[in-house]
Amino acid sequence: MFWTDIEGCELLALVEENGLVKLWSLPERLGTFALTENLDALLLGLTSRLGFFDLNTKRSRLLYPQQLYPATSGRY
Repeated sequence: MFWTDIEGCELLALVEENGLVKLWSLPERLGTFALTENLDALLLGLTSRLGFFDLNTKRSRLLYPQQLYPATSGRY
C-alpha cells in the first residue's frame, strides 16, 4: 500500500510482510501516482513534472522534459 506526504515531499509504502514503512524523499511535492506494469516503478505526478520513478534505484525518467508549471505555483 502506497501513500504520499504531499507537503513533506515523500512517497511511503507499507511492507505487508513485516509491517515496516519504506520512505522515498522526492525533489518536490507529489500530487498523484499510479501503479505500472513494472512492479518496481510508479508513474509520479509531481508539482511541476510527470515521470516514472524506479523504487529500487530511486531514479526518475521524465515523460515531459520541461516543467509543466513553475515549482512555486502550487498547482497540480
